[in-house]
Amino acid sequence: MVKYDMVKMEMVKCEKVQCESVKMVKCGMVMCKMVKFEMMKCEMDKYEIAKFVNKLLFMLPNLQGEFRTLCLEILHSRIDCIENAFLELKAKGILTSLTHRNEETQQVSLKIIKAILSKLKAVDLQGLMSAITAFSAHPSTGCRLTMYEILMWTYDNYRDENSPEANKIMLQTKESLLKGLGDEDLHCRLQVQNFWSSEDRLPVGTLDRLVAMLEAMYSPVTEQQYLSYATNLLLEMTSKSPDYQREIFEHPLSACKFSDYSVKSSWRHRHAAMTPLFATQASQSQAMETDDQSVGVRATQDVAQFSQTQDPGAQKGPYNWLTQSSLDTFAEGSSFTLMDTQQSQSSLMFTVGTGDPRKTVARRPKAGPGFGNQKLGAAKTSTSSGKKDEPDGGSDIYRLKRRFLKDAEQTRVFFAKRQTRLKEMREIAHQEQQARRESQVTMYRKYRSGDLPDIQIKFSYIIAPLQALAHRDSTIAKLLFSGIFEAIFANMEDVKTEREMGEVIGQIGTSLDNVLTQSTVYFPPFVGCVLDILYKLRSSLKVEMSSIGSSALASHLEPLGIALVEELLITQEPIEPRAAKRGKMEAPISKDVENWIELSRLYKSTGGYDVLLGIFSGKIGTQPITRQAMEAEARGDYHTARKLYDEAMNCTDWDGEGPKEAEIDLWEDCRMQCLTSLSHWEALESSSTEAIAGDNTSTGLTTVWEDTYLQEHFLPYMMRSKVKLLLQGDERQQPLLDFMDASMKVPEHKLVLENEYSQELALMYLWQEDYDRARHYCNTTLDAFLQDWSSTDVLMTNSREAALHRLQPLIELSEFLGFISEEGNFRGSGPALGLISRWSKRSPHLLTDPVTVWDDVVTNRLVYMDHISSHLQKLDDSQASVESDDPYLDTKLRLKLLMARSCGDQNNFAQTLRILKETYKECKGSADGSVLCQWGVVYASTHYKKIRALLEPWKEETLTSLFTAFDQLDKMSENEALLANPRLGRQHRVLTGEGRGLMALGIQDFDLKGLRGTRAEQKLMQHSGLEKMTKVEVTEKLISHGYSMMKSSLAVEGGVADTQIDGMSADQAYLATAKYCDNFLRQKEEGDLDIGDRCVSAFPESVVVCLLQALKLGSLEARQRFPRLLQIIELHPESTSTFVSKSAEVPSWMFMLWISQMLAILDKPEAIAVHHILLDITQNYPQAVVYPLKLSQEGFKFGTSKKDIVHKDAVDRLAGLLGPDQLPLADRLILALECFGQPDQEIKDSFDEMAKLLKKGKKTQAKVVYNKLFNRIINYKVREKNEAAQGSMKREVGSSGEGTGLDETTADESLITSLPGLDIGSYARKFADKFKKDFDTKFGPEGNKITSMSLKEFAVHKQFIMNLFEEVKLKTSPLYPPGKLSEYSHWMANFNPNIHGRDLEIPGQYTGLSKPLPEYHVKIAGFDQAVKVMTSLRKPKRVTIHGNDERDYHFLVKGGEDLRQDQRIEQLFYIMNQVFLQDPACRSRKLQLKTYQVIPMTSRVGLIEWVGDTVPLKDFINNSLTDQEQKFMSSRQGPSHTNNEWFLKAGKKNDPWPARFAAVFEKYSYTETVRHFNLIQSKVPWDLLRRSFQKLSTSPEAFHVLRSHCMQTHAMLCMCQYVMGIGDRHLSNFMVNLNTGEMIGIDFGHAFGSATQFLPIPELVPFRLTRQLRNLMLPLQEQGLVESTMIHVLRALRLDSDLLLNTMDIFVKEPSLDWLQNAERQLQSLDSSELYSQEEETMHWYPREKIQYVKRKLKGANPAYITRDELKLGHGKKAVFKDYETVALGHKENARCQLPEAGLTVEQQVTALIDQATDPNIHGRTWVGWEPWM
Repeated sequence: MVKYDMVKMEMVKCEKVQCESVKMVKCGMVMCKMVKFEMMKCEMDKYEIAKFVNKLLFMLPNLQGEFRTLCLEILHSRIDCIENAFLELKAKGILTSLTHRNEETQQVSLKIIKAILSKLKAVDLQGLMSAITAFSAHPSTGCRLTMYEILMWTYDNYRDENSPEANKIMLQTKESLLKGLGDEDLHCRLQVQNFWSSEDRLPVGTLDRLVAMLEAMYSPVTEQQYLSYATNLLLEMTSKSPDYQREIFEHPLSACKFSDYSVKSSWRHRHAAMTPLFATQASQSQAMETDDQSVGVRATQDVAQFSQTQDPGAQKGPYNWLTQSSLDTFAEGSSFTLMDTQQSQSSLMFTVGTGDPRKTVARRPKAGPGFGNQKLGAAKTSTSSGKKDEPDGGSDIYRLKRRFLKDAEQTRVFFAKRQTRLKEMREIAHQEQQARRESQVTMYRKYRSGDLPDIQIKFSYIIAPLQALAHRDSTIAKLLFSGIFEAIFANMEDVKTEREMGEVIGQIGTSLDNVLTQSTVYFPPFVGCVLDILYKLRSSLKVEMSSIGSSALASHLEPLGIALVEELLITQEPIEPRAAKRGKMEAPISKDVENWIELSRLYKSTGGYDVLLGIFSGKIGTQPITRQAMEAEARGDYHTARKLYDEAMNCTDWDGEGPKEAEIDLWEDCRMQCLTSLSHWEALESSSTEAIAGDNTSTGLTTVWEDTYLQEHFLPYMMRSKVKLLLQGDERQQPLLDFMDASMKVPEHKLVLENEYSQELALMYLWQEDYDRARHYCNTTLDAFLQDWSSTDVLMTNSREAALHRLQPLIELSEFLGFISEEGNFRGSGPALGLISRWSKRSPHLLTDPVTVWDDVVTNRLVYMDHISSHLQKLDDSQASVESDDPYLDTKLRLKLLMARSCGDQNNFAQTLRILKETYKECKGSADGSVLCQWGVVYASTHYKKIRALLEPWKEETLTSLFTAFDQLDKMSENEALLANPRLGRQHRVLTGEGRGLMALGIQDFDLKGLRGTRAEQKLMQHSGLEKMTKVEVTEKLISHGYSMMKSSLAVEGGVADTQIDGMSADQAYLATAKYCDNFLRQKEEGDLDIGDRCVSAFPESVVVCLLQALKLGSLEARQRFPRLLQIIELHPESTSTFVSKSAEVPSWMFMLWISQMLAILDKPEAIAVHHILLDITQNYPQAVVYPLKLSQEGFKFGTSKKDIVHKDAVDRLAGLLGPDQLPLADRLILALECFGQPDQEIKDSFDEMAKLLKKGKKTQAKVVYNKLFNRIINYKVREKNEAAQGSMKREVGSSGEGTGLDETTADESLITSLPGLDIGSYARKFADKFKKDFDTKFGPEGNKITSMSLKEFAVHKQFIMNLFEEVKLKTSPLYPPGKLSEYSHWMANFNPNIHGRDLEIPGQYTGLSKPLPEYHVKIAGFDQAVKVMTSLRKPKRVTIHGNDERDYHFLVKGGEDLRQDQRIEQLFYIMNQVFLQDPACRSRKLQLKTYQVIPMTSRVGLIEWVGDTVPLKDFINNSLTDQEQKFMSSRQGPSHTNNEWFLKAGKKNDPWPARFAAVFEKYSYTETVRHFNLIQSKVPWDLLRRSFQKLSTSPEAFHVLRSHCMQTHAMLCMCQYVMGIGDRHLSNFMVNLNTGEMIGIDFGHAFGSATQFLPIPELVPFRLTRQLRNLMLPLQEQGLVESTMIHVLRALRLDSDLLLNTMDIFVKEPSLDWLQNAERQLQSLDSSELYSQEEETMHWYPREKIQYVKRKLKGANPAYITRDELKLGHGKKAVFKDYETVALGHKENARCQLPEAGLTVEQQVTALIDQATDPNIHGRTWVGWEPWM
């Protein structure tokens, strides 16, 4: 009782103290004494204890800090003795203690609440729940652990109680406990996991637990951790299975030896090099190397055989099923060690940090002489004045003072230094702890080294690491949960009855729908996992489409959402609806329409307006005006689109059925999007504000928070428009500021604004000059961008590009905020000018960056410059007098004009003209005259582009618009800036000239009489300089005036200024002049322009001069237009000398792209023009010419005139430079490649040629052909003897000459292998030996019997030989093409660059696109011995060339074919790609054809570049067939056999196939054909191609991207191939890229309509668009992406057709063998009166005719009539032609039948093409090998 009395006395003294502060301190000291003396353990009566506790309760509200904590601890120890404890504590501020900043106080308060839980009423507990659950985010592990214990008790005791209070308590409790499943601390997390995993809370059964996890264990706040803890709780059930520790493979491998492998898992070795775990070269010492920590029992090994008996200072941790123990494997240090007895320490001793334990502690000095004489005291320090605090001396008083009284200043310094050291130690410890946590590797299994070391691993070795990874990585968690879900779902029938399964499936579907609906975070991995599950189990699980669409949009997973919604739409609608069901939809919005709306929302989010157009025009019954508006929007004409949307929204009188609500919503959304693209912020603000506020003026804009629809559709546009207006200086935006102030006061609204509109907030605060807040929201936006970018799938290229577009304005905002915060940047104008200069160098791209990006960049920069100017004026008094002047005005104007130019390039002419109108006055008043000149240039060029883009004939308004441009250009002509800036001067003159030319063309279809008396007439006479208006005279005057202006632009000099961006460079001026002259020259040549010859007399020479000069200056387009020059020197020989002189100034390599075109004219009169070019190329780059020259030489025909002799000498000179002596290896390579030809096919070709000669009676020539064939293929032994004799002669000559450095044997081998006749492989020898006797028997020795043989006899012998060749087609036959190189060519098999030479380049490296560097070209180092034989008719072979760069190059060797046509078509594809790059619509969609190298070497052999990772479309589709389906397809019931039987019924029994095919047209009606074709299609699964892409794809997103890319490239390929008339598009003539899904066209043997004209069974389809291809794009099929892509491609080709037609001239100059044969066949089918009268034209009329068809297509001809005309050329004399014509032109219901023959718009032409390509009446009559049902 002595201690108690002492405490009581102290308390009495305390009460007598008057000072409150002293009283508080005294009370605290008393409580400290109570704790220190353990007063509460003394023997006191209950009365005294209660009295003491009451006293503490009384003092509690006035206590702070440590004293309050000690008081709470005392109260906690006696909480059971306090009556009405909760009321007492509540009155004393227990809630305040819970929110106290002191961690210890909070923890004690939680313990008190935990202790009184059982006494609390529900109402009382509800009042505490908010404060308790707030500890979920508390940094203290102890506080969180106590909180979880409280919540666990609450959950168990309140979950069965049904009252409002209990329900609210349970809601908060459950949410916090779910958060605990993702707690950062392992101990807490395990505690909560073990709580949830109890069978009292979650079912034991796996399926039941899965259902419970979906129904009860999801919360929006735990969405980011849901996948992790869900997989944990599901996989935890596996640990209770006896199979968990069982080995996967029961029996070990008998002959394998294993050794344990210990992996260094210390966090300190994070960056150490890691040897592969199972590397065979790893030494035993490495395998047994251990961690640098103490060796002991590791938690990362198998489960320890014992548990730790003591854990000093801590309790035993919760059970972790992953490690099957209570060991804390995640804790820092994650391994434990059994200490040696020598190292063991007392439980009261410990070390902190990473200090060395061996370090000794400093000891006090031992006693010695003089010890104790030194006085004790504080260390001596000097004050700030340099004097000592105390005088020296021996006074006892001062000594005692120094001993017992401490200097206050020194004390403060001491404690400050100690606190600093402690803070540094804490920071170091924290950093080390963080590094340990980030780098710690926890091992969940053992590893072994040896052969197949994992053959006996346990199930736990897979499950535990997977779950650990899922906890760390959300992507792995997504894949793991999805896999577990599918596995459990698939095995549901094993544990549930059918009725129970239905209930469970319904529960799961409802739960998933609730999950998507309740989500507020939309965590992409979680939403992606749910959508992926729904995609894979779409046939079983049903979820609302709106939930799918909204969640996919919010989580930026549009491709996944699109794939899922489309699959659901496919299941809801018939795959191929009948025609009877294609009527208009009912007015009420059906379920399907709502689903289509969801799909349209997803596509719109990704920018897929092409698909959006298909949805609303084809799948939802919309008004015609909707399609018109969307077409205008798709081509960039937002002004027209906006007008159409306004018209639709204001219309009230509709014909028939009115628009649906969904269509009206679409109009509203698209209209606001158009206003955004037009930057009409006032109109956009008015529309969005009116939609939000309506008539409710009291609440105003805050109404938006009452409706999620308003938030989704109108709030973005309202925020964007109002912020834009605010930045532009609109003073009427107070409602926006009021709205923001009101919204930021509501947490939910504030969260939405900060998450979705942080960039707008940053700009608003920047406008208010609150730069700190602006910087905060700017950083928030950057963080959001990074999060969005990381969560955006790499396949979502459109979404990623859209994100990058938003990045530039954001980066510039961040740069400005950083710049404005540095005062040093405003000491002068230099830093600001530097910043603006940097910005000007990275302006958005004129074509690829949309208008919205331009507007953001321009508007923001203008605001930034205003703020910078304002700061400079504030800091610089000298500028006070010029405050009204804007120092950056010219910079701003140039920026706006650059934006206007971009809008014009993107066809957004209305936006361009609006910007020009706003800036005119400022530009006019600018001191820099060049600004006004730039304004005029943009103004004129915009008007020109707008007029060229017109889709309707010219009107008077068109002329007026053009005249206004002329006026502006005339006003500029006196501006001195045009002289000072050469680029502007050139552009001004070019635009003036182009305008006159445009006027001259425009008035051709204009009635000038209608202009009489109008202002337009006066203007026209003024600009033409005429008094009378005759169309011819006006046209000639305008052309001449324009030409003179174009020529004057070339006289402008100034090379230095060409480095500028604005204006026109010299090469551009030369190119523009050349195009101007060529345009009128071409129209004059074609008879489209009625003008005199004198008007264009100077144009040919001008085109030559200007185009070559532009080429010299580096113009790529000029290089592409070079073939036009070859046409001009042919048509206008007088320009040849100019061509020769000017082309000599151009580097020869720039002509290399057109070597074939130049070689083709070497036997023509104009050849003299290219002699010097080809000679220069041959001398500098011989291997660029060697193969084209050898090919062209075969067709040269020289006359006897002097010019012909000169041309022949030039060819001989070129051949001499490329002969065997100069390039021996090139000739040798050609001969070796000819050995790869298929002998049976070469013999067949020769037999066909002989049959033609015999038919004409030319038997002697037929014999010559036979002998060439026989000696080349059959009679190889005689050839060997002759060439061996030649070889011996050469060896004799060589031995008499000088030495070569090689020994005699090597020299002989090198010489022998260079001889052509000795390179006959064993395959050719076997073939010749097999059939030589048969040839001699049928045709006689040396073909002697041929001269006496009739055509009929020859046909019999030919058929006999061909029947013998059937053996070659069998893979088991010895004559089937082998796969070894040596069996074809010994020279290639034995090629050695050390012997044969190192100078042979791999063909195809001279592209002409850049200057070649032959010294860096890849040379042939050898050939691979393996040859891959293709399965097509001619059995082409793939060979592999080893390059000297250590890479392999694959080529396809095609023998017996002339590859010039394929090469030229690939060249045309390249030109088309250049056209697409210049077209805004095509460029934005990245429309590019895949091209590859085609290298024809002779007319019989060539190489084709092998495109890797591709597979033929036929194989790609067939690979998805099941075994049963394959059997059916090849059976008698299959489509091929059924179709053949149907064809046989039409004709006679012994009729050939062409006759039976003709009978099909004659006999079967439209109805019969369609019915039959539908029957055949029904025999083939509808989704074979879809299956193939689904099998290829790793995810639904991948499927969506791959199939979209496939069909987009296929649509582009179809349109390009249609223009060039490429036919025979069977399944093997398409290749599919397995990486990108891209479609690649190959084998262009039938081009320019030959498949329609000459095939015995003509093709009537323009391209391949069959059922499998269309179904790949289900549910839209060809509508949407396919149709729109075709429109964009065809429009681009029609707008720039000259480039294509120039390139096609090579077909006239040098027809390939196929073209010559086709021309001959056509000659036989036509009457002589139908042919050209000139005899010398017989070879050229056919190519010219085909090019004329291309021109018709590019001018809008109806494709059905094109097909009819091509049929007439080849089959016009046949009786069946009328039936062909009827089918080609179409049934009366076909779209193509309802359109005119010519003059179609692009959209109409594409509609007609698709109609013809998908016509079942044509497909039902198509050749069976084309497989139209596939």
